[in-house]
Amino acid sequence: MRYRTNYKELSSKPDIAITKYKIAVFIDSEFWHGYDWEHRKPRLKRNRDYWIKKIEYNMKHDKQVNTDLEKKGWTVLRFWQNLYLKILIITLKLFYGI
Repeated sequence: MRYRTNYKELSSKPDIAITKYKIAVFIDSEFWHGYDWEHRKPRLKRNRDYWIKKIEYNMKHDKQVNTDLEKKGWTVLRFWQNLYLKILIITLKLFYGI
């Protein structure tokens, strides 16, 4: 299966694009994209107003990107970075004994 990384022909630049099947994969950082946001938001201490505005904008933008790509016939998959890294580590251990 052929894929592209950081596919620049889409304005949203997914981390991985499988163009034949129109699948866009994003691997999102937990901090920047608001993982468990309602729990983490009150814990912000420094530059609180800035980070809340920035992260909530990112979350809103992610939803808009999903909508735009789906309208163009793409399937959007989003993974949290930590989950992706855990799956990668398990895969390497299983297949390569690392």
